[in-house]
Amino acid sequence: MPLSPIRILLVDHHEMARRGLANHIGTYEDLQVVGLAANGDEALDLCGKTKPDVVVIDLDLSGMD
Repeated sequence: MPLSPIRILLVDHHEMARRGLANHIGTYEDLQVVGLAANGDEALDLCGKTKPDVVVIDLDLSGMD
């Protein structure tokens, strides 16, 4: 029985960083990017909607700590 991929939410205020990480992660069969967020508010919203296993977050997000 194959395992489900690890579901990942990426959060960074730099769009290129989000897209680059998403493209790289997409090359792995056992990983799945379920959302991209530019700030903490978007991240919280997407966490509720996508239920990721892992959140990779930029620690220097504006407006939230």
